[in-house]
Amino acid sequence: MKINLFMIIISLAIAGLIFFGFYKWYDPNDLLFLIGTTAISFILLAAATSVSYPETPRTGVMIKVVSSVFFLIILPADILMAAFKMSDTTFIITNGLALCIWATTVYAIGRARQ
Repeated sequence: MKINLFMIIISLAIAGLIFFGFYKWYDPNDLLFLIGTTAISFILLAAATSVSYPETPRTGVMIKVVSSVFFLIILPADILMAAFKMSDTTFIITNGLALCIWATTVYAIGRARQ
């Protein structure tokens, strides 16, 4: 596994911009939602852009695709949860399940050694 430091910094910057956008648009007092969205966005973006697997290129491509798809699903879901002022419980359960499914999928792809 090889990590690209520049892309990690870019992922962190994008997650920071997502944090800032939600901070200005959503309730700034709801730090659980803001920090949770930022952390999940950073994890998914970092996995999608900065991690490569030179020894198994197919595995790397599949992990990047799965991470990108989950990012493109979770971000609009978080926007909808913020727009409809959903509770923190809904946010935690929804994003927690999505993150667990993503982690299980990435683990299964990594174990396949393609």
